[in-house]
Amino acid sequence: MTELNPDSPIPLYHQLENVIKEKIDAKQFKPGEQIPSERDLSEKYDVSRMTIKKAIDKLVEQGILHRKRGKGTFISKEENRIDTLQELIGFNKRVKMLGSKPSSILLERRLIKSDDFISKKLKIAKDSDIIFTRRIRLANEIPKAYEESYIPKDICPKILEIDLERESIYNTFMETGNRPTKARQKIEAISVDEPIKEVLNMEIGTPILKIDRITFSGEKPIQFSINFDSGIQHSVVTNSN
Repeated sequence: MTELNPDSPIPLYHQLENVIKEKIDAKQFKPGEQIPSERDLSEKYDVSRMTIKKAIDKLVEQGILHRKRGKGTFISKEENRIDTLQELIGFNKRVKMLGSKPSSILLERRLIKSDDFISKKLKIAKDSDIIFTRRIRLANEIPKAYEESYIPKDICPKILEIDLERESIYNTFMETGNRPTKARQKIEAISVDEPIKEVLNMEIGTPILKIDRITFSGEKPIQFSINFDSGIQHSVVTNSN
């Protein structure tokens, strides 16, 4: 789709979303590049500024675009986009795809109260009950990732009961009616420090990926996780299953 069709049953704003996505896929718009202004897009496609704004708002919600105050709207880097459920591949499945055997070591599981940071990530009131977990993720019994997870207790209290060394957080969400549908994540390369050195048995200063992820069921955040990944996960988007 390169032009908008006012006679189509598909809303114009959704058609424009698809046009912009096509331009990104075709590398006509590149990560970090500014897109045309709402006025320019309105004139180009002969639609109202309201239609343009709604399309851009939707793409911003998906993480495909982001706004810079006073500067305009830009194409997001791929690692900061929201990913659909079809692209969410859990650690266990990823390890199996690589021909290895996945497992986990549960380091900690307890109830905590959400602070300002966690409350903002999960869009909940401060001091809400949170299930906090820490796990080491292994492939063929070799530590590959370290994960910290924050889940509102009222979303899935069953997480307090399951065997987190054998059972899947992802599957438990599904079983309790909180089907993960998308995730927003931020990936950055860092150097291994002392705490990570201990849990993953790596040398200080070794490059590693830090992945901050918010998982959603519909528009509701159901999990915030921080993952330190030595290489098994980063070629695909993951959830904390």
